[in-house]
Amino acid sequence: MSKVSVFISLLLFSIGIHAQDIEKETVSDSIAAAQQEAVADTTVSASQETDSTDVVSDETASDDTAVAEQTDGVSEDSAAVAEQPEQQEVAQTKQKKQKTPKAPKAPKKKKSRSLTSVPEVVEQELTEVEVPTLKGSTMEQRIGHGMDSILIRRAYDTFESYYAKGVNEEMAADSAFLYAYEPWMYVFKRAPYVNATLYKHGLWMWHTLAVEGKTPKVRNHFFNQLMDTYNKRIDNLDAINSLYDEEGNNSRFITTRGDIICEKAQNFLQYNPDSIVQMAWAAYQDNDPNVNYDIPWTKEMEELYQMYKTAIGDLGRSTRGYTLAYFVKTYYYRYKANKADSTYATDFVNDYVLAKDLCDFFLDSAKQYVPSDQELTAEDSIRYQKELQIQQQIVDEYTYPQWYADYYFQMNPEAASPEFLNSFFMTKIEEEKNNPGYLAWVLKTLESIGQTEIEVYDKTSDYLAAARPAGGGGGNYSQDKVFFSQAIKCMKETDFFTAKDLMQQCVDACEDNAQKAKYLYQAGLVALSKGRLADAREYANKSISFNKNYGKAYLLQGDIIMRSVRTSGGKGITKDMLYWNRGIYACAATDKAQQAMRMDPGCKSEAQNKINRSYAPNYYPKSEAFFRGAKAGQRVSVDGYTTTLRLR
Repeated sequence: MSKVSVFISLLLFSIGIHAQDIEKETVSDSIAAAQQEAVADTTVSASQETDSTDVVSDETASDDTAVAEQTDGVSEDSAAVAEQPEQQEVAQTKQKKQKTPKAPKAPKKKKSRSLTSVPEVVEQELTEVEVPTLKGSTMEQRIGHGMDSILIRRAYDTFESYYAKGVNEEMAADSAFLYAYEPWMYVFKRAPYVNATLYKHGLWMWHTLAVEGKTPKVRNHFFNQLMDTYNKRIDNLDAINSLYDEEGNNSRFITTRGDIICEKAQNFLQYNPDSIVQMAWAAYQDNDPNVNYDIPWTKEMEELYQMYKTAIGDLGRSTRGYTLAYFVKTYYYRYKANKADSTYATDFVNDYVLAKDLCDFFLDSAKQYVPSDQELTAEDSIRYQKELQIQQQIVDEYTYPQWYADYYFQMNPEAASPEFLNSFFMTKIEEEKNNPGYLAWVLKTLESIGQTEIEVYDKTSDYLAAARPAGGGGGNYSQDKVFFSQAIKCMKETDFFTAKDLMQQCVDACEDNAQKAKYLYQAGLVALSKGRLADAREYANKSISFNKNYGKAYLLQGDIIMRSVRTSGGKGITKDMLYWNRGIYACAATDKAQQAMRMDPGCKSEAQNKINRSYAPNYYPKSEAFFRGAKAGQRVSVDGYTTTLRLR
């Protein structure tokens, strides 16, 4: 052999010896058995690709029994981590390689180690790199210098090689990812800032093994590894993000803490071996709200709740609909299991308001895609169809969590009862009566859950009016909120003249037309509850004038129409005539509900419920229409309402 060959052989042998100190983080015996089973199912040559696997060699068999058990039967070549399967190896090459003399004696030489393990100071330098130093750095700079950088780079290449084999189906994914585990762990422990790909590929591999592992022990091990990798990714987020230019090709690796926590929570819920979490997963997938799931509240479930709460707090108005849906179900079961503690009732109300506000925001944003009433050109028509698709995607994504949030809230009236809300908020507003931001939040919360007629609402309104700064505005509240809450208070006290003046000031002070529409709609609801139909109709009409796509205002118009039905007649008014008129009123109210669905798809569910439960039962009977000579579909009028006749 030439001197060069001898030198290379000695170098490779030395690196293999050094690898024994970095393989102590081995997989459990069950994972080793899975590796052996994977090898037994493949026909491979004993010496292929040995140069790429020095980092995870099998040379440590004589000194480390755990490592020997893990890799026993995987390879007889001490310079390789395992026999690398290659299905395309021809039979002649296989036969020739099998005749190659075995080298089982090599491990004995490891007793005289020529290299030492990576010094602790080096590991500390690699894991405590300050974030600013990473931007613009190269991979070589981030993995250190000297022999440690060579080993890290070789380990990185090894795990990437096996990852590619699993992804490209050159090997079974679970087998390939098992082989990638130890070299990945070596890089993970010593160079956690190498790049985002380390985490991206690692998360995918552990996710696959947590699902497809051959034994429960393997699946549990890699589920825990999956969670640990998510935690490390979150800890190192700023450092990894600093590596990539937001304008460059690698910007796709830039992510947020909330996004990662959402992914972690989803995997935690779906693949956690804990039986209680699995019960929750089954409940979450069952969309029948009437199914009675009594889920005990364990520390694992609390961990899931905190993950969703943290993620939504970080993402805010970037939260996806599926995350909100799972959050709603989590906080519902949390409250259901802990009703005896008032703290959980408080969290339940706050979580409901948070989820509802986000859903309302997204559904409101979908309204911008509704076209005007003007006739569309051919070009506008194409654009309109695209906008309709976008709108439908938003509606489909956020209607579901909104519906569940409202439904679960209605199922637990004790958490939003006037008694609970008065007792809970009254003490807090006394403490915060000079804090207009908090007072405005309380009013918004009570308005969101339809509790504007309770004592604490009026008290909060008075404190807010007294606490507002000169000139209005500032902080987390606006002057229009003061005028609105005072107007509602006057309505409840039947001072409608003052209330109307305050509502006008509210509209004038508010700069957002969509918010003006909401104020007027809520004022219309209160006026309707007080029997002030004319005022309610005026507020509903004004609401639509500021936002023609606000569906709830149309539904309010429908309710006003039904409240206008005459229940008794004067001279010459028969009972049948009253039934007939009521049927026409119900048809006119149905028109408003259908208009609400057209203009605001977000209120489709509420509108359909009103039609089915409140309007349709009042249609005129078909059996009686025959004697009147009336047919469904004809145009009819009564008391100024003209509509299409519908019969039941």
